[in-house]
Amino acid sequence: MSHRVRFVNHGLLVLVVLLGVAVLSQDRPGSRADAEANQRDDLGPTDGLILRGTKGDLRVRDAEGRLAWGDRPTDRVTSIAFVHVDRIMTLLMDAPRLSDERKALEDRERSKMEEFQAKRDEFIRQYGRVNPDHPDFERASEAWRVLRESLDQWQQEMSKDNERLLKEQIDVSWKEILSAIDVVAERKGVDIVLRFVPTAEPFVAEDPTGGISQLLGRTVLKMPETLDLTSDVMRQLNLRDE
Repeated sequence: MSHRVRFVNHGLLVLVVLLGVAVLSQDRPGSRADAEANQRDDLGPTDGLILRGTKGDLRVRDAEGRLAWGDRPTDRVTSIAFVHVDRIMTLLMDAPRLSDERKALEDRERSKMEEFQAKRDEFIRQYGRVNPDHPDFERASEAWRVLRESLDQWQQEMSKDNERLLKEQIDVSWKEILSAIDVVAERKGVDIVLRFVPTAEPFVAEDPTGGISQLLGRTVLKMPETLDLTSDVMRQLNLRDE
């Protein structure tokens, strides 16, 4: 066999081997991802990045998963999100476990009021026609005073009971909301969660003062919808709008 033939055969063999390696490398798992990764413009890994500026160099680094440019706690990037707390609080307060408590108190109040109404009706039947000249006038006045004082005292007690129950329910709901926000924020890597009211939320006020108060409470005028964690917190609390 001539040298020319041997050289051609040798060249063809090398070409076949190279093609086989190329095919095997394409079929190998992860090779395509590795090739794409090599084409990225990522820098690093590195411990820090020096940025030059008119007031000196700035060293940017990773601080517990946050971009930092100094040693102070405020010298780092923090992520922010928002929650429509009023919406969630309303849903919690309307939930059966809390609304049933308020209804039970209202039922007791109604029952007691019916007792006082019955005593009033009995008083009218007994002293309805008693005038200042009647011999039983003083007795009727004393009976009415006792009945009236008893009613006033009960109304004050019921008012305190309603206030106490409402305060307890608000406190419980508030703690549940905060706990759910902590879970959602931790899961999503959010550092700061602020309360907000959507700008599209209708004003519900009986007078201009109430309307201005609601207006001043809407501190967020525009934000990306992706920063709203309200639905996530609602799911954490197993709540949903009817």
